[in-house]
Amino acid sequence: LRQLVWNARAYFNRKAPGKVKDDIVKGSGSTVLGAALFVFNGGTTPDAAAEELIKAWGTIDADYDLRAARESFSTDPRASRPDGGQVIRGNVKPQMLVDLALALRATVVAKQWPLAICMISRLEKFQMPPGRGRILLDLSKAECEVWHACTVKKEDPT
Repeated sequence: LRQLVWNARAYFNRKAPGKVKDDIVKGSGSTVLGAALFVFNGGTTPDAAAEELIKAWGTIDADYDLRAARESFSTDPRASRPDGGQVIRGNVKPQMLVDLALALRATVVAKQWPLAICMISRLEKFQMPPGRGRILLDLSKAECEVWHACTVKKEDPT
């Protein structure tokens, strides 16, 4: 019930998120949730959403430079995919992985495709817990694959 109330508060305060966003972050203990709810409800522009989600991602996964990965992303089919960096197993709790998957979902909603693809490659390095985190990851990955298939031009090798 608490998450529904936070979502409703984010919706009704999407024009002026200030104090409400801080209340959501304090109440949930998650910077990612506060950022994601305002992205989902249209309270953050897509460009500002990308920067806010990068910052929120960094509060959980500080070892990975998501901004540098996004800037090095290329839609050229011959370019290598983002590598996702190295991960030391067991350094991120399952609930935090779900929060990272929520940040990925918010990135997809904001249509920040290069950032979303970099997030997917990083999340695939972790062992995502079954349930909500896996569903968010798979749904976002499917949407990114559709975007990639519709947008990125490929050359026929024959």
